[in-house]
Amino acid sequence: MTSLARSLTIDCVNATGRGLRLVMDWHRDRLTHEVHLVDGESSAPWLRSIEGDDSALWPTSPPIQQWEQRQTGRSGTVTTVMTVGLAGRSHWSVSFEALPDEGALVVDVACRHQEPPVWLGSTYQVASSPPAAGGPLGAPGPLACAWVAEAAGSAPPPDVSISNGVLTFVAQVLPQRPLPQTTRWKYRLQHGRP
Repeated sequence: MTSLARSLTIDCVNATGRGLRLVMDWHRDRLTHEVHLVDGESSAPWLRSIEGDDSALWPTSPPIQQWEQRQTGRSGTVTTVMTVGLAGRSHWSVSFEALPDEGALVVDVACRHQEPPVWLGSTYQVASSPPAAGGPLGAPGPLACAWVAEAAGSAPPPDVSISNGVLTFVAQVLPQRPLPQTTRWKYRLQHGRP
């Protein structure tokens, strides 16, 4: 799995022109990702991944170092970005599935670790003024965006918290399983309420 491109943009926009845009760019040794809210011709940043560096064995977000884009669904209408990365002795994979009809992005993460993890999860900086529901981007009012923790196969949904403008999805590591172990977590990001 390799891509020569240094950046990637995927739209998950419904027929009314509302949805999300995934933007991935290189930062040091890995790809960062940013999620923008889209309303017609307007867009505004909503979430930006907070990354570790090459010295972190358990980075704040999965290290993404290679990616491949695929069209899936009945008529190729669903775009999936498959990614992989390494940190320490652990291997990560992340899929970003764009669901345009729903204006949503589903993020499914797995980490294969050889030892008990200190931390496994995804961390985002939240934009300081998320847009309002039903209003122009940046207008005050109820949030026009949502995040939902979901089960990933037999893995329970991640724990979700937001504090001081930082949103975290923390994987639930199942201690009774022998090592090496694969831990998964999954969440949905959506323009509007699910």
